[in-house]
Amino acid sequence: MTNSHATLVDSPNYSILVINMAKNPDRKQYMQQQLAGLSLPHQFIEAVDGAAIPADVMAAYRKHTGVFFKPLSTGEVGCYLSHLKAAQFIVDNCLDYALILEDDVTIKPELAPLLTNNTLNTLYNWKAIKVTTAMGRRVVGSINLHGNHKLVRYNKPPKSTLGYFLSSAGAQALLNNFNGVVTLPIDLQFQHFWLGGFDSLGLTPHLVYTTEPFSSQIGQARKLRKTTLGMFIAKMRYKIHYFINLKLEFNKLPLLKHYLHTTTNSNI
Repeated sequence: MTNSHATLVDSPNYSILVINMAKNPDRKQYMQQQLAGLSLPHQFIEAVDGAAIPADVMAAYRKHTGVFFKPLSTGEVGCYLSHLKAAQFIVDNCLDYALILEDDVTIKPELAPLLTNNTLNTLYNWKAIKVTTAMGRRVVGSINLHGNHKLVRYNKPPKSTLGYFLSSAGAQALLNNFNGVVTLPIDLQFQHFWLGGFDSLGLTPHLVYTTEPFSSQIGQARKLRKTTLGMFIAKMRYKIHYFINLKLEFNKLPLLKHYLHTTTNSNI
């Protein structure tokens, strides 16, 4: 496995991993067409179908620990385990990093030159970098990379896991943080960046965005849930606790130049 402090290499060993559920061949085909059109090799990670997990196993995964304000849905558990499978693939195959994509995104053409130019090769010591749009987030620091791309830090990590780079160190951190209980949805796991020694990093301009023909199955399930008074109070407590930790942990983050192999223009 590649060390997070590894020296600079000319040709990093990376892969594009697309998480796709077997029952959604239309999504798989959509992603294949996009990536083939950009001449980008890729592999599919078969998603975990939470609904197919036996009830006793699911009960163990959903054990309420108090980290989140309510037990997770079967879809959220399946999604979390799917991203863990991608992380395990990185570790098992000794990749330097991977671009992990969910199967309902549209990919911008700028992705191809970013990868072929080894843009991320100027960085080290990072664990995860989001490449999706970051609605409601403010950029509080940036570093110029190859072309017009920038490594940025947001005031709060973007919620989406539609697309992100995950390094070998980040993959190992995700795996190490999992103790058999899924305590948070995977998107919120990254928002609690301090739990795995992550950061609030992103890449601009953004490389992927949500696709109109496909809707988030997990997002729809969340909207269908009924909110009780007790759940509302628990949610408010969770949010207060989160924002206190966010402020405390954000101040501990290193300067962005910490991630540079070479001297590059930065603004933080």
